[in-house]
Amino acid sequence: MNSNRMRIASYLFVTGALALAPLAQAAEGGGTVTYVQTWSEVTKLPGGSSLQHAYLKGVLLMDKADGLFHLQTQDCSGSTAINADGKVVDSAGSCTAVDKDGDVWWLSYHNGSQGNTWTFIGGTGKYKDIKGGGTSVYLLQTADGRFVNSWKGSWTTTK
Repeated sequence: MNSNRMRIASYLFVTGALALAPLAQAAEGGGTVTYVQTWSEVTKLPGGSSLQHAYLKGVLLMDKADGLFHLQTQDCSGSTAINADGKVVDSAGSCTAVDKDGDVWWLSYHNGSQGNTWTFIGGTGKYKDIKGGGTSVYLLQTADGRFVNSWKGSWTTTK
């Protein structure tokens, strides 16, 4: 009899714990992000190449106006390797985004010969357990440091 009560109690505990466990929410989407370069510094390297460090401020738009990342602000910092002929060799960095509720998430990016990719690093609040990533493509770049990227990706969050 005691054995049956223990089994029932264990069952209730396990099923209750599972019911309280966060469920993964999978999603995908895309949109554009528009940036303006607010700071830049070029370091000359041996052999005529250089390294450009830059800071960007941007606004994310999703294709769907009710999307998770729509109208979020984003600040990015990164470096670009430039060869002696002035051609971009590679670039990488990270971005911090903030939503209207004050929740924050971070991503890392790499723009190289294999394309432009980004990966979620983590976040706070609703983005605490965010995972995923995607790709981006330059749509417009101006000589004064403004540019627009299209992006697409997939992610999971917990609620």
